[in-house]
Amino acid sequence: MTSGLKRKHDKKPDPEHWYIAIEPIAGETRTVKQGDRLSGSDPLVAGNPRSFVDEAVPPDQRPNLWHLVADPVPEPPHVRIHSSAIPLHRQVRSTVDVWWDSGHAPGSPGAKSGRPSGFGTALGRGQILDALNPVVRQNPSWFVFPQRDVHIEDVERLERERPAGEAAA
Repeated sequence: MTSGLKRKHDKKPDPEHWYIAIEPIAGETRTVKQGDRLSGSDPLVAGNPRSFVDEAVPPDQRPNLWHLVADPVPEPPHVRIHSSAIPLHRQVRSTVDVWWDSGHAPGSPGAKSGRPSGFGTALGRGQILDALNPVVRQNPSWFVFPQRDVHIEDVERLERERPAGEAAA
């Protein structure tokens, strides 16, 4: 984890101060564990200043190995709809997670058993559907119109849809 390379921003440790190791370090003749206290004149401290912190720094403010771990990568949403697939003015977003069983073929042993088939259709929270979709028409309370910016296409569409006798404001 540590590098023997010096960087411009690495401060030279003060030989009069004591330092605490913030990560394990292996030298030629010994190993230093995280939390070990060493003098600023120690060759390991002088050669690896980024791996040590002045002992005057309170423990809750000292860097540790968790500072070196990268933040997790945000996962992309599991539902993707191509933006041009549904016109913006007809898009609605689901607020519920629902699953419908598709059922068995009529007259099959599965249909006679009365048990769910295990095959069906899912609607996920955040999924975008067309406002004219039958599922939206049957369950309008499950959907909201997503907030979005006004685009010139919206204004032009409204201009085209305006009744002939209505005057512009």
